[in-house]
Amino acid sequence: MNLRKRCIGLVIFLMIPWVSPQAQPTIAPDRPGLGNGTHVVYPSITYLETGVEYYEGGAVDQFSFGQVLFRHGLSKGMEFRLLLNSFILETRPVNNETGAADPGVGLKFNIYDNPLSRIKLSGLGSVSIPAGYSPFTDNKWHPSASLLADYKITPYWIVTSNAGFTYGPDESRNIVMVSVTPTYSVPSTEWGGYAGYAGYFSGSYNQHFLEAGVTRIVLDRLQFDVNGGVETKAGDLFVGVGFAFLF
Repeated sequence: MNLRKRCIGLVIFLMIPWVSPQAQPTIAPDRPGLGNGTHVVYPSITYLETGVEYYEGGAVDQFSFGQVLFRHGLSKGMEFRLLLNSFILETRPVNNETGAADPGVGLKFNIYDNPLSRIKLSGLGSVSIPAGYSPFTDNKWHPSASLLADYKITPYWIVTSNAGFTYGPDESRNIVMVSVTPTYSVPSTEWGGYAGYAGYFSGSYNQHFLEAGVTRIVLDRLQFDVNGGVETKAGDLFVGVGFAFLF
């Protein structure tokens, strides 16, 4: 069985809701997953989220080491985000490439957070900094903005969705991103599971991903994750592992 079939099998397996996160987790990172959660880090609390990923894109394969994101609570309902991103090794048919992707900074903030409501809304604004290494940068700043939403269907089912827009290097490469991620929760477990869809739409190219992942809270302040996904049209796929630390 080749790697593509094994990874697709992993995604299908992970999409079965056999495990679940705690209803009230002690740590609520944005990893894993292509979208972001609505949770805003509390004042004076810092998260470090990091991991590695393998992406198979046909003739070009990519290994990302780092995926480093620092999140720090500035005040009630607002966090600062520093994305140091990854060191990338890209294997190509002719010449391999290595380098660092652009870093970025951002703010996440609560929009609507009523404990009695089924709905929770947050906003996320960020900008990439053209400080990466070619060919993993276009030497331009790229601002983006997203609306993040949670909808609690029952105490055990929550759907998280994102809708965002990123300015590309030109108008034809502006990107609209949407994601829908159902999460199933069972009380008194340290395991978690999610599965969902993420779409990226631009004037030049569209991508549709199915993704899934498993998490485990190892300690009150440490979460481990395994995740994977497949692009439904081209068949590109990714698998990754990572950690999130709460300080």
